[in-house]
Amino acid sequence: MNQPPAEPARLTQARRFGLQALILENELLRVEILPEAGGNIRSICFKPANRELLWHNPMVRPAAHAPGSVFDDVWAGGWDDLFPNAIAELHAGGMTPDHGELWTRRWEWKIVDDRPAALLHLWCMTPQTPARVDKWVLLRPGEPQLRVRYRIANLGNRPFAYSFTLHPALPASVPGRIDLGAGAMQIDPWNLAEPPPTPLRYCWPLAAGRDGAGLDMRQILPARAGTAGLHYVAEWQAGWCAITDVAAGIGLGLVFSSEAFPACALFFSYGGFRGHQTVVVEPSTSWPASLAAAEAAGRAPVLPPGRAIEYDVRAVAYSGMRGVAHMTPAGEVVPD
Repeated sequence: MNQPPAEPARLTQARRFGLQALILENELLRVEILPEAGGNIRSICFKPANRELLWHNPMVRPAAHAPGSVFDDVWAGGWDDLFPNAIAELHAGGMTPDHGELWTRRWEWKIVDDRPAALLHLWCMTPQTPARVDKWVLLRPGEPQLRVRYRIANLGNRPFAYSFTLHPALPASVPGRIDLGAGAMQIDPWNLAEPPPTPLRYCWPLAAGRDGAGLDMRQILPARAGTAGLHYVAEWQAGWCAITDVAAGIGLGLVFSSEAFPACALFFSYGGFRGHQTVVVEPSTSWPASLAAAEAAGRAPVLPPGRAIEYDVRAVAYSGMRGVAHMTPAGEVVPD
């Protein structure tokens, strides 16, 4: 039998946390964006199960923040974008802001289309770097995926090195599973309270534990584990990552070009960082988190003056799975 046509997607406006909220919605997803709070994608709700797919900090409400704010002190969760750097450090003769310049900006926006597809265009200028960043967010009828396109333009008269990183925070449900299209991984020994295991390099998903036994990094641990870590994808087999709530069989995956995002930071806190229970999978143009170190290692792209570059990513909701074996560039999720 022929399936009835999908209902049109729609785009509406509301107020959330005293901020303007832009809502894209179809039969399967409800997406909420806060342009005044750095263009943060606050929510991706999988409607058939009424399930929120992004992590929200229960202690911090979303808000607009001033440039120079400390990101971790006001981190409300959701999906932020980091540019032109990730950590505060001295670089190119000045101090870079913590987690970049985008999350403290008030983004401009306009509705491009509100039926049958919902297409939203957001943009902002960065205050220190002579750049403009545009973001198009698209939700089509009947699709369980959100398409996001970014465009970064150098408005200055000199080239600059940069890091562009997606920063979606996801719930670390137990039992839960992390799947990556990754090969080689590198452990960052940033958490000095927890001496890292050796060796620091391993092949996903099996790392060496401190006792020498194999450690399956796919398995999410409960908050009582009190651990946290930062691992980098040093080599992709394919550009995708996914996190699944195993008990519910529901998850969210990202699919992207591994050439555009040749690296990825995997940050996890199982109660070990400020009590948070979350996993942040961060496809990035460079690694490590230090832009100065990435540039020195030849792993930071350079944008010439007057030039622009675009990046695409799809966020895909899925159900009926306990893990993901693969995601195709079109967003098809293959169960494990």
